[in-house]
Amino acid sequence: MGNHHAFIVDGMLGTLARWLRITGYDSIYFRGMNDDRLLEETKDSARIMLTRDKELYQRALKLGLKSIYFKSEEVTAQLTHLKRELGIK
Repeated sequence: MGNHHAFIVDGMLGTLARWLRITGYDSIYFRGMNDDRLLEETKDSARIMLTRDKELYQRALKLGLKSIYFKSEEVTAQLTHLKRELGIK
């Protein structure tokens, strides 16, 4: 993965956040932050929000924020999904 993307990662994706950092991505992990604050941080930072919370994902899209929703709990599936969503080979 190229590391020109920057992410805000919600509390449900801690392992993914750790792997993104290991591979050189600018990733901020928010554990225990309420949804409104997470959306505000995403907007202010112009990062891509990564979440397993479908309602939060839908709210982000309605606000015009870039967000990626993950169904899987497995980090390998999450990394594959992220690569696919961002068009990374």
